[in-house]
Amino acid sequence: MTSVYPAGVPDLLIVRDGLALFIEVKRPGGKVSPVQEVVHLQFRRRGIPVLVVTSLTELQSQLENL
Repeated sequence: MTSVYPAGVPDLLIVRDGLALFIEVKRPGGKVSPVQEVVHLQFRRRGIPVLVVTSLTELQSQLENL
């Protein structure tokens, strides 16, 4: 599969009421790559949240804690 996004950009983007939230989806036990860690840190430094989740339940829990 070919992506139009640069390496490391999270899988999903949610935009609501002018706010952006990126979500990286991993299989259970999966790890964020070094490139993803750098990109996620760059986003977070700019105030853009990045969540890393392995399930819908985990996503729901993290969204409740934002």
